[in-house]
Amino acid sequence: MEDFASAASREQISIPSVEKVVQQWRKPSQGRGKLNSDAAVKENRCGVGIIIRDGVGDVLLAAGVRMMDVSSPEEAEARAILFGLQTAFDAGLRNLEVESDCLNVIKLLNGHKARTLTQVVVNDTLALSNLFSFCSFSFANRSCNKVAHSVAQLSLSYDEMRVWLEDHPLTCFPLSWRTRF
Repeated sequence: MEDFASAASREQISIPSVEKVVQQWRKPSQGRGKLNSDAAVKENRCGVGIIIRDGVGDVLLAAGVRMMDVSSPEEAEARAILFGLQTAFDAGLRNLEVESDCLNVIKLLNGHKARTLTQVVVNDTLALSNLFSFCSFSFANRSCNKVAHSVAQLSLSYDEMRVWLEDHPLTCFPLSWRTRF
């Protein structure tokens, strides 16, 4: 039994500490907005949602739309990022740190290549990102992306795109977050 306990404790030490780090939303660098995006897929429908906040945590923009004929959850996540950049560009935002909880799409956006329909969406996203003064793509733990996910879930029921400027759907921010930011 002691050998098992000893081996188990060694294994715990050798496991990367990524899971042990508490993940929470972090503010963007000075002068930039943080765009969080997510997708919710249900049957043949897909809802995508985004939220853009400033360095204080104030909402600059939130938006959601329902999409049809999405081939995979990965493609849906890529479309959410593209939708976020398009919406931000239309609103005049040009300095963004983009976060998604889909690691595979973030890898594609940061240079990995794949022969999938998702790559086509990624290529469009990269072309659009070149029009920004600053645009970076990074992975965010799901716990950092809860608000964008809530907007995406709401978007499943939308008939048209919805955009909130300096506002958001009230149900997307838990009560505890409303007082924190």
